[in-house]
Amino acid sequence: MHDHILLYAKSKENFEVNPLPRTEEMNSRYRNPDNDPRGPWSSSDLTVKTYSKEYDYPITTPGGKIIHPPKSRCWRTSKENFNKLVEENRVWFGDDGNNVPRLKRFLKDVKQGITPVSIWSHQDVSHNQEARREITALLDDADFFTPKPEKLLQRILHIGSNENDLVLDFFMGSSTTQAVAHKMNRRYIGIEQMDYINTVSVPRLQKVIEGEQGGISKDVEWQGGGSFVYVELMEKNRGFLKSIQNAKTLAELQDVLDFMLEEAEIDFRVDLEKAESELEGKSLNEQKNCLIKIIDKNQFYYNYSEIDDENVRDLIEDNDYAFNKSFYEGGE
Repeated sequence: MHDHILLYAKSKENFEVNPLPRTEEMNSRYRNPDNDPRGPWSSSDLTVKTYSKEYDYPITTPGGKIIHPPKSRCWRTSKENFNKLVEENRVWFGDDGNNVPRLKRFLKDVKQGITPVSIWSHQDVSHNQEARREITALLDDADFFTPKPEKLLQRILHIGSNENDLVLDFFMGSSTTQAVAHKMNRRYIGIEQMDYINTVSVPRLQKVIEGEQGGISKDVEWQGGGSFVYVELMEKNRGFLKSIQNAKTLAELQDVLDFMLEEAEIDFRVDLEKAESELEGKSLNEQKNCLIKIIDKNQFYYNYSEIDDENVRDLIEDNDYAFNKSFYEGGE
């Protein structure tokens, strides 16, 4: 019944938490029954538990009633200051002027932001069932079981970022973070390696640009617009991994191995002669597992630092080369 959000910061002291906006429900507690020109107000107790004989004095209400503080309590201010508060119309004696005095606190003087608390209710940040309804309303065939609600990400991004800040999400999923960041005028980078990026993640962001009205759209008056860039990493060893997994015969797998020995990045800790000899007599699946083990997993994709290497440059179209230069180094 509970989810957990872990917060990390480079510096706890320098991490600025943006306060949450006050809600209409909070503001509705402030009224103005006496038409005070300073606007809506609410009343608070004028007594305190910390007893002081100096602050234990009788108060005469406008209706003539004499009132003492409750036993073992006293007024929170001196008699002199209390009289000053009465002159400033900051004390409320009730509609008939005979109630226990209470201090008027004006909405205009109240802190306009709310410090976030540690426990968030589903009424404030929604829940996973609502998140699934959000995604299926956008994409009929989106079979995604673990989306997060937009309200949850709205609160996280509000607390931890400002407009135009850059939000990084290493596990993009259904792109809730990116959708909310887009609507909240944040820049963002999303990373995903599962195939549903083409059926869920990217189509959802396209709907956002078109002005979809799900999630937090009405709260932030979202009307659509903006853009995003979708790019794929250039496969290196990842391609060999797919070829191994897709091989249907031992002969096909041998062809993959021959190509790997020419072009693939092999784990430097592997003894190739020993690895090849161990393939003899093994089944197709056993040989696949052996070949997967010898691939250098740190070389699944080409690094940008290799883009000008002669054997890499020949593999890249001119427009892709120009885009990479622009993306990583700036410029037109």
